[in-house]
Amino acid sequence: MNGNDGNLRAMIRFIRVARALRDEVHEVENLELAEGSSDLLVGSAQRLLSNITKLSDDPFVASLGEGLEGLADDAQKALAVRLVLSQLIAFLETETGVAGLVSPERHGPQYSIGQVYGMSPDDVARMTGVAKGKREDKPEEG
Repeated sequence: MNGNDGNLRAMIRFIRVARALRDEVHEVENLELAEGSSDLLVGSAQRLLSNITKLSDDPFVASLGEGLEGLADDAQKALAVRLVLSQLIAFLETETGVAGLVSPERHGPQYSIGQVYGMSPDDVARMTGVAKGKREDKPEEG
């Protein structure tokens, strides 16, 4: 990663974007709608990869786009996009330190960005834009 907080925040935000696109690809495959929409999926994935390569100098990210070229079949394109997105999400989660956070598709151990980067909870909240507040699900004493 290029190393500044702005890049880290952007990469964290791209995790959600990549997951959403992967979910859309999954729906397209399940509903057998890949025919005619696969070029749109490939274009979306390529634009996402382009944005992330601006944030990371890791050659792995740039190499992911190679898997999206030269495919003629719509089903193959949709599958390739899904595979690329899964690898991209794994890269982003690892690169940003949020690997292992509970997500709809996996339930594993939770890690804190602060633990990975040695930051205080206030620093993490400020960096990620999360407002510090009172937990509403905490039962009141009394």
